[in-house]
Amino acid sequence: MLDNSLPNYARDRAWLTELAPAGWVLSFNYTAAGAEKLDSTMPAVWQEAYVRGGVFLDDPVFRWIVKAQSGATRWSEIDLPDSQGVLKAAAAHGMRYGMAATRIVNSIHSFISLSRADREFTDSEVREVTEKFFYWVDLLHNRASLTDGEIAVLECLRDGLSQATASERLGVSLPTIKYRSQQAQDKLKARTSTQAVSIAKDRGFI
Repeated sequence: MLDNSLPNYARDRAWLTELAPAGWVLSFNYTAAGAEKLDSTMPAVWQEAYVRGGVFLDDPVFRWIVKAQSGATRWSEIDLPDSQGVLKAAAAHGMRYGMAATRIVNSIHSFISLSRADREFTDSEVREVTEKFFYWVDLLHNRASLTDGEIAVLECLRDGLSQATASERLGVSLPTIKYRSQQAQDKLKARTSTQAVSIAKDRGFI
């Protein structure tokens, strides 16, 4: 699912798996109903217990994610009680060391959590994962804010069509084409429609 939303995700997914061989979870736009987009390599037995068994409710890492506005931390740096021994149970599944990053956009959390058995994550690894994760969050929110009509206009402009020809192809008025083009520029923070097309192509939107 994320392959269609994030450029080079297959490559980055392999990088995450190499960095966190004990497992990782990536969740975008998490609400009480669940995550809008989710990917995970956590052990299947742990995932079953964690989600369906309700372990996450007692997890100090998850509570930190919910409490924090934005940022990153190692699991060992979280100063919250673990009365149910969730981290000890995680260690028994090979997840002895970990890190987490979270970000809130429009009052909705997205987060990533990685684990390994042999050592703490280094400062540079924490920084690199956090920067990549924040980039992904920005990317998905920008994509989500582009309407189908705005994407269609950008695709026409990408194909070299004038706004008048795009109007004919899409069957909408020229003022509508101009409005959608401007909306796309604003959402992508582009100065021109040409730059908007370039940004949309680079991010895999069109």
